Amino acid sequence: MNKLKRQSEEGYVVLITVLVLGAVVTIIASFLLLTGQNSSIASTSVVANANSKAAANACANLALSAIQANTTLATPATSTQTINPTTGAACSYTITGTSPNYSIAVSGTITQSSRTYVHRLTLTTNQVNPKVNVSSWQDTP
Repeated sequence: MNKLKRQSEEGYVVLITVLVLGAVVTIIASFLLLTGQNSSIASTSVVANANSKAAANACANLALSAIQANTTLATPATSTQTINPTTGAACSYTITGTSPNYSIAVSGTITQSSRTYVHRLTLTTNQVNPKVNVSSWQDTP
């Protein structure tokens, strides 16, 4: 009888050990999954911010091309462009001032996973002939 009781107690010890180990493994797995999910969200945000900056840079170049094509551009001149319909990249610019001192406000936008990422630039020119000279190119908040 004592032998049977002892085996039963050992069975309980093994059962409790298995349950505790299972709980520890579950906690570790949950932690790793949540950490991976947060890293994925953060990397998606970094990529979207880089894409919005690229859209703003592309739009700035479009604005400079518009000035180069017409050095006596009537201001304010505005334009909105879709850079890439697949990724939702778009941009807009507004040119103000008079030749050769133009000021250009640019905005690049990416919409991804129901979030919108915007990057803004401000450019100024001080020469338009024989080529456009950018005297300032700054990120703006």
